Amino acid sequence: MSDFDLLAISRLGMQLEQQRMDLINTNIAMANSSSKVGDGYQAQSVSFIQALDSASTLDQVVSVVNRYNDQKLKYDPNHPLANSEGMIELANVDLATEMVDLLKVSRAYEANVKSYKASLDMAGFALEIGK
Repeated sequence: MSDFDLLAISRLGMQLEQQRMDLINTNIAMANSSSKVGDGYQAQSVSFIQALDSASTLDQVVSVVNRYNDQKLKYDPNHPLANSEGMIELANVDLATEMVDLLKVSRAYEANVKSYKASLDMAGFALEIGK
């Protein structure tokens, strides 16, 4: 494994964590949304595909999946989106889970940045040795 492979792995890791962070931010933004029954926002997360050996792009490594399958229904007959039974659907986002995931993602991103910088430093030291 060369230093360039390490840089590519760290770069792919940073891209992945950025995508995870974007999805978490979307989940948090949609947490208080309501809609017609059947159209509610489903919290999303990133699923890793176990094909890292041959993957060269982010699209080959990740897929976006719904985190939960249940609906959160609320009785609110005065809501403009309520159905004939007075029900609306709330987003199925758990803010505590999203905030914990956001902390984990930021730490993972930070670790990938440190790995990337360390690989660059090692490559620089290797070049100096060759002088």
